[in-house]
Amino acid sequence: MKTKFKSKISPAIYVALVIYHLLIVGIFVSSYFLYYKGLTNSLGAFLIVVDVVFLLPLIFKTYYVLEDKTLFIHQWPFIRIRIGYGNIFEIDNKPVEKNKKVKRATLSNEKLVIGYYKYSAEDKTKEERYVEISPAEMDLFLIKMGGHFKRAREIAAKLEEEHKQRNEEHFRKKALADKARQEKEEQNKPVDVVVKAVKKGEVKTSVEDENTEE
Repeated sequence: MKTKFKSKISPAIYVALVIYHLLIVGIFVSSYFLYYKGLTNSLGAFLIVVDVVFLLPLIFKTYYVLEDKTLFIHQWPFIRIRIGYGNIFEIDNKPVEKNKKVKRATLSNEKLVIGYYKYSAEDKTKEERYVEISPAEMDLFLIKMGGHFKRAREIAAKLEEEHKQRNEEHFRKKALADKARQEKEEQNKPVDVVVKAVKKGEVKTSVEDENTEE
């Protein structure tokens, strides 16, 4: 089951948004009293486009979804990250060191820092990355996420046990195959024949002539 959390919005952003819209209204109102209305109207239209295409989507499309196996972080149009719970190694409210890679999907100063591993299939390496989020219902978000982590740990433990059993079965079959191969090699191994030299005079051999008549 998915749970969606909207980003908390700082009061300063609300104030800036109100001022921005008042500016747009002021530009169109003032155009009635100006001689060069075309330039003013063009500026107002440009600000409206920025508002509709960038500012409003940025505010209303910044959210976080707790999915069954992953945390989905969305901030239009910049950030779309899906992080497996098993890859998360840190959740904190402290700022990240400046030398760390951080993405900011937050609209508030009250934020969480998510540290996670980014795996490279080509190099078979993992890299530490960080992203900042600011759920509006912070306590509920942490409670829900804690439940997902518990389930993630259970799944990880189950997968680890299955992997361990597969390895044990693999080594058991390998040991049996090695033993069978050794036994086959022993069976097919040529027998060494020891030939002892006989000294002259030690053994007397009589040869009967078959053609001799009795």
